[in-house]
Amino acid sequence: MKKKFKSKIEYAIALPVAVFLLVTETMMVVKGIWPLVILIALVTASILYLYVSTIYEFTEEKLMIRSGIFYSKEIYIRSIKTIRETTNYLASPALSKDRLEIFFNRYERVLISPDGKKDFISRIVQLNPKIKVSSER
Repeated sequence: MKKKFKSKIEYAIALPVAVFLLVTETMMVVKGIWPLVILIALVTASILYLYVSTIYEFTEEKLMIRSGIFYSKEIYIRSIKTIRETTNYLASPALSKDRLEIFFNRYERVLISPDGKKDFISRIVQLNPKIKVSSER
């Protein structure tokens, strides 16, 4: 039984970046600097794809994390030890500062930001009741 969660989006960061890219793109078009127009369009498309493709999907045995074209990770749910709420800004497949830090295997961890965090935690604990859930605060 699969269940997907999209990443929560931090609009306080996304909107200023979008406005900056739009203004910069417009200025480059007006000035006729076409190589930069193409470059900015590619950067914008990459960022948009990142926003629509960042998902966290459960199967009965695994949590699959996908973000953009370069990041894909599968974690066995039985290997997850702890889930902790955090606002850590380390680079990760998370589009919001409202994050969960997942500790798995012996020393590995990943930061994610599922939309519907409580449902996400409930689902993962249902699949592995041994997972400890804690809060950073």
